[in-house]
Order: sequence, then structure tokens, then C-alpha cells
Amino acid sequence: MSDAALGGLRPDLDTIVDRCGAAWDRLDGARILVTGGTGYVGRWIAAAIDHAHRRLGLDCRLTIVSRRPASLRGACPFLADSPAIDTVAADVRTMPFPDGRISHVIHAATPVERQASTPDAEMIGVCEEGTRRVMAVAAAAGSAAVLVASSGAVYGTRPPDGAPIPESYVGGGEPSSAYAEGKRRSERIAADAARSGLPTCIVRLFAQAGPHLPLEGQFALGNFVRDAVAGRDIVVRGDGTPVRTYLYATDLVEWLLTLLTRGCRTGDPGCFNVGSEEAISIAAVAYLVAETDRRVAGKTTAARVVIEGDAVPGAAATRYVPDCSRARDAFGLVARVPVAVSVARMLEWHRRGTVPQHEPEESRVP
Repeated sequence: MSDAALGGLRPDLDTIVDRCGAAWDRLDGARILVTGGTGYVGRWIAAAIDHAHRRLGLDCRLTIVSRRPASLRGACPFLADSPAIDTVAADVRTMPFPDGRISHVIHAATPVERQASTPDAEMIGVCEEGTRRVMAVAAAAGSAAVLVASSGAVYGTRPPDGAPIPESYVGGGEPSSAYAEGKRRSERIAADAARSGLPTCIVRLFAQAGPHLPLEGQFALGNFVRDAVAGRDIVVRGDGTPVRTYLYATDLVEWLLTLLTRGCRTGDPGCFNVGSEEAISIAAVAYLVAETDRRVAGKTTAARVVIEGDAVPGAAATRYVPDCSRARDAFGLVARVPVAVSVARMLEWHRRGTVPQHEPEESRVP
């Protein structure tokens, strides 16, 4: 299938297929259930499975549960007739028990992109009731592995010394949002299921980068790319000092498939940070987007960066940076794509006009 037919994603999908050879071996013959499968995480998983099916003849079927499964076809038309993918229209909290065995589950359904408009009780309910339902479905279907997508938001307040956050960090106090509280409850339910004998792995996602990243809402990188491509000023809502990291989509899929096939266990579930460790401030990201877009678009001047807030003298910048040594030491997982390359690939993709217009869906990065 040509790059155009694949929505401009062929180079990235080829990279994923080439990197994930061991995971494909373990997933040959698999039947995977994915919740939140029409959002950012789900789209990349679906596209990767479909591409492995077409390139390698991988015998792996994906069942995607979503309230609006048609949005997957709108965002990724090449998946509309994929023989590897089925869709089920359902809310994760009440989804039906599937017929037959499900060998693997990826639970990624949370309305994170609608945090501002979702009532707290609804947010927590989707996380809590949805995870409880998913674990019941997985147990009834005889699943061999369940990957539960959580978030670095569960850590709460970051360490005062600004050090990268390991999975063992417990000093964050109360959760900062209903989303964070919902993810904490989701993790507890997943841990209980693991202690009951269901092989489980919890992944705490940090900030991501890549095609299909939402361009609206709380995702600063997506907002900056949107503004640059539209020819507007790039606006930083704040003082630009917070520090983040960005994991590119090809790395994300490699990590998730590796952890799905190798990181799930019973008893005490495996728990892994999933993110890059290359730290960069929000202001620096805005300027990086502006200058990269100037180069990609062949413009003589870059978009103007407007920083709305004033930094507080002497105040330490907040840092949302993971320590990913656990995944690196256990499975050799590393972030291969630098943030500068991630930004360039996003801008090139959008400049080609391949990004579809679509409503936000369930599964988004934190």
C-alpha cells in the first residue's frame, strides 16, 4: 500500500513493523481487544497491527470498542476495510462480553481530551467502572495479558528537587484532578485483578508526539503545531517554564507491544513509565515548532511566539519528566526519536494536508 493510501504514515508504520519482530512472533494467532481504540493510542495500535498483517501476513485480529467506531474510518480511511480489525459500538462501562477467547487486552479508554468539560464524577466513573468491566471481560474471555493505560498524572505533585519520577515515587499527595484520581482507582482495580490471577501490566503514559496527536485542548505541542500550520502566532498559555518530555508514536507502539507481550504478570502487576527522558521547557517547544515550521514550509520568517505569562523570579519550574530506567533495564526500551525530529515529522505530516478533521475520541495521551 502506498504512503498516500496510508495517510502519510507508511515510513513510521514500516519502522514499527521492523522494530517489533519479537512482539509479532508472540502475537501471531492473537485476538486482541482494545478499548478507546479510536483515539490517539488506539489508532496507532490499529494501524500497526494492520500494517503487520499486510506486510508480514500476521495472523492477529483486533476488536476495537468505542462509542463512535466510525470515527476510526474517518481518521484512518485505510483501516476501513482491514481484514484484521473489527469494531464494536459500546461504552466501556457496559460493553458486552465477547464471543470466544480474547488472548490480549489493551485498555486505553478515558476522556482525557475532554477533562475541562467532563464532570468529575463522570471522569472518575469512566476510569473506575470502565476498568472494572474490562477486567471482568478479560477474565471471562481467558485473556493471557491485559495492558492498562494509566498516566503520569497519578504521581500528583512532582518531587521538589525536579528529579525524574520513578514508578516507586509516592510523595505526590492528593491527585491534582479527577482524571488523576480516576487513573489511581483504575490502577487499584487492575492490581486487584492481577492478584486474582489475571496477568496484568500498568503503563503510566507521559506526553507524546506524532501524527494524530490532538491539535485542540490541553495538548500544548498539538496547539503549537496547529497555530504554526495556520500561519498564526504560537501562543503559550502561561510563562513557558514547565518542563516536559515527548515520546514519538513509533517509540510508543514499540513500548506498548513489548510490554503487552512481555510485561504482564500475576500477583504484583508490572508497572512502567512510558515516555521520553529528553526534557524541554514549554517555551522551548514553542520556539522549536516555530523554527522547524519555517524550515519545513520554506518560509523566510518563523511564526511569532507569544508567551502570555510572566515567570516568577526565583520560582522553580514544574517538571513532568519520567524515570524510564525500569523499562530500559527490563526490556531494553529506549526513546529513539529526539524531540526535534518528532516535531519535524508532525509538521511535515500536517503540511502535506493528510490530517483529517475529526471529533476527539476516548483514548488520548496525558
